[in-house]
Amino acid sequence: MNIQKSNYHHTIILYPGIEKYEILQEVMTPMINELNDLVINGLKDSTGKIWKIKPYFSSDWKFLSIILGFNASNANYFCPWCLCTKKDIGNKNKVYTIEKIMNQLDPAFFNHHSSEKPPPGHIKPPLLKIIPLDYYIADELHIMLRIWNRLWLLVLQELKVQNRFNDSIRAVIITEMHRISVTFQFWQDQETQSWAHTSLIGGDKEAVLKSFNFKVIFNEERALLINHLWRDFYQLYKDMKSKETDPTQFANKAKQWDVTPYMHVLIHHLPEFMEQHQRFGLSAFSCSPVEKKNHEHISSFFQKTMKDGGKEAERKSAIFEIFTL
Repeated sequence: MNIQKSNYHHTIILYPGIEKYEILQEVMTPMINELNDLVINGLKDSTGKIWKIKPYFSSDWKFLSIILGFNASNANYFCPWCLCTKKDIGNKNKVYTIEKIMNQLDPAFFNHHSSEKPPPGHIKPPLLKIIPLDYYIADELHIMLRIWNRLWLLVLQELKVQNRFNDSIRAVIITEMHRISVTFQFWQDQETQSWAHTSLIGGDKEAVLKSFNFKVIFNEERALLINHLWRDFYQLYKDMKSKETDPTQFANKAKQWDVTPYMHVLIHHLPEFMEQHQRFGLSAFSCSPVEKKNHEHISSFFQKTMKDGGKEAERKSAIFEIFTL
């Protein structure tokens, strides 16, 4: 079974709405109760054997924070796993480890007779308290995507500062993207006159990390530096996914990068996850197939459902239609 394929990932909750704590708390209640029962009592198969269940959790940062009842990534206490603050995020001499445990949250939120306070940053009860905090795994895909976005933004900003972000340079970028088999376009918003571009998915961003040649838009010296930067991060991303990567060596490589909340996780906590869950490898917890499943659902909604429309007698819920495809 290849768990990297979307058809081995199954949707158990699908609802119309936004990612909001209160909504998720309501729609997830049946699943939470069932998961609690599975963890406590195990799963009995047809032979009577009881299998012990150890659940893990992986998602993008926003959703993980919502499930944990935690601050957003731009808050002072931004890290779900440690007590690092924005003030200390640039301290490369300090090693941060997973220092919080779910048992700290239990009495603070679920025992009304307890005077214990939750660790800073935890503002609501965790929705999945049955999962230990060190089993909430940072998703390597979303870490790559966010850091890629930052790197690409810096490239475009540099071109704009140099007054070179014009039709000619945009055409060159599009041509180079096509060379590496990435579909990419720029367009100008008619109201704001600002330029937007194609939002790339994970595989395309990885292709740009690996193969985009910045010599087509920068002078040789500058391009050499940027190419080196992007290829270094591409190698770091490959190392991140490999079960063979030494966590200590990975941490030392990652420390060479500027620190943002995502880089903080890359430097300090991913090596811990690598070591703790090395028999699986971090790629086992990748959200890439889940993102693919999400893409399939979106495509199904627009191409294979009535979008909640149709005549009264024929009208069906789009969610129901997606589940029956």
